[in-house]
Amino acid sequence: MVSQNLPSMYAKNRAVLLAYDQSLAHALPPEPLHESFEFALERTRCVHHTIRVMTEPPYYLYSAYDPMREVQALLDTYTAHTVSRIVFLGLGLGYHVKECKVRYGAQAPCFVLVEPNISFLRFLCLYTDLSYLSELSPACGIFGKSVGDTYRILLSNDAAPAEDDSVRRESLVVAA
Repeated sequence: MVSQNLPSMYAKNRAVLLAYDQSLAHALPPEPLHESFEFALERTRCVHHTIRVMTEPPYYLYSAYDPMREVQALLDTYTAHTVSRIVFLGLGLGYHVKECKVRYGAQAPCFVLVEPNISFLRFLCLYTDLSYLSELSPACGIFGKSVGDTYRILLSNDAAPAEDDSVRRESLVVAA
């Protein structure tokens, strides 16, 4: 999960994200910026990681004990539904996306990945492996957009399979 070779991992992850959205090139420069983040990657009590948000008091994007169990419990309430698209609000560490890919397999609906926080995308590019995103098909990425722009894209057919006009009524939204 955690990259030991930060510049190399950053370049690979940047390429994955630019494949979704070329307009990210200005926000994700070819070389990583020297910046401090308000996030920290931390190992949990099991083998997985979580993200700690450096606020007072700090909070975690996932369980500090077992993030995969938390993700599986959340998704257990949804997977019985037949949907034509799943919207992920926030990439997090990708646990939700990966688990949905496993659960749906070849029958996976269109995955729509929404991450408005560019600083968080740069953090992910440096410290995690985003290669799983290149294996999603069909998929759409909405990165670094305002809430209003994201909402307009989600309501348009830009974030849906072209042949399916009913997608707006059959979307599952997962907050990562």
